[in-house]
Amino acid sequence: MIDCSGSIGQDDLSQFAGEVYDISRKFNAELIVLPWDVEVYEPQKVRSPSDITKVKLRGGGGTCILKAAEKVAKEMKPRDFVIVLTDGFIFDIEDGEVQARLTEISSKASTAIFVSNAADVSLPPRWRLIKIN
Repeated sequence: MIDCSGSIGQDDLSQFAGEVYDISRKFNAELIVLPWDVEVYEPQKVRSPSDITKVKLRGGGGTCILKAAEKVAKEMKPRDFVIVLTDGFIFDIEDGEVQARLTEISSKASTAIFVSNAADVSLPPRWRLIKIN
């Protein structure tokens, strides 16, 4: 899940794309990139590290994660690996419905990681928060 809201600059998007590239290269697995801001956009498959250049990261609106979390909770498979890449400035992160969807995701996932390059984020149990510069 890649945060593409208005607070995310081109440097952030490049950093996030680099993280997806590294994950794809390291695990040699198909990834599904889900861009989001207030809305959730079309999922895009990354089958190899070179596919990251084809991913369209659109958005630019506000930052609410509910719709993206609902989509992931509904469509993910048990034991999926879920990563959220964000600056952490998420308007609805402490909302009860958001926390419930994040809990649902982390209970189904083998690993659930929130990667923030700016703000700390209030997360339910079983999520790991990683801060990057």
